[in-house]
Amino acid sequence: DLKMYVGADDSYDAVTVEGEPPIDLRFRGGIFGDTATVGMLVNTVPLAAKARPGLRTVADLPVPRAFATKPVVEAAH
Repeated sequence: DLKMYVGADDSYDAVTVEGEPPIDLRFRGGIFGDTATVGMLVNTVPLAAKARPGLRTVADLPVPRAFATKPVVEAAH
């Protein structure tokens, strides 16, 4: 059930991946929408910079993804 109001009990965001193995993630407190929006915008900048000149919409661009600043292997050490 979707409940969106200040002070909602046990607020969270969840991601479920149906696959092998199945994955269920639950983010207690949820992900603040403004932070998620800025993250999406920042990760779209490199894609927009590579786009053909002219007016473009998000439908014209590839799906953005997060870009690690360091390879995961290096970041773990």
